[in-house]
Amino acid sequence: AWILVPTAALVGYSVLVRPLYQPHYLAFTTPALALLVGLCAVVVGGSRRRIGAILLVIAAAAVPNYVAQRGLYAKYGSDYSQVADMFAAQARPGDCLSVDDTVAPSVPDAIDGVRRAHHDGLRDIGRGAEGLQDSLFHTEEPMAARIDDLRACPVLWTVTDYDPDAAADE
Repeated sequence: AWILVPTAALVGYSVLVRPLYQPHYLAFTTPALALLVGLCAVVVGGSRRRIGAILLVIAAAAVPNYVAQRGLYAKYGSDYSQVADMFAAQARPGDCLSVDDTVAPSVPDAIDGVRRAHHDGLRDIGRGAEGLQDSLFHTEEPMAARIDDLRACPVLWTVTDYDPDAAADE
């Protein structure tokens, strides 16, 4: 139940309601999976030598994923520090920023996190109520609600995951 219930709930919600699944949401099930793998290794292996060999094979199979999770593009396939570097180099204080979160709601938070180190001076006009004040997460306001803010922007920087070649339902 420790593994199955949370996994089924996340995957079910993602399929039926809206995409929500992020691999780190299931990190707390890792100890249960480790216990299950250990039990399987003991049952299948029988002897200490065979159990050790099975565990070595499992550990070796996990190495590529472990390495991939520690690379530049490990988090959601993107390194948002490159976006922040571009803002620091090209944006001017007073320019405006809008981050499209329709594909991945975590993108605005990731970009906000890396921007803090650069002090780029951009005004984030896309953010609505901050999560720290009103709810668990921040809200994103539609572009039509920001028309007055847009008029005051000398330059509008937008960040999106939109792919014009993607199918309409992706």
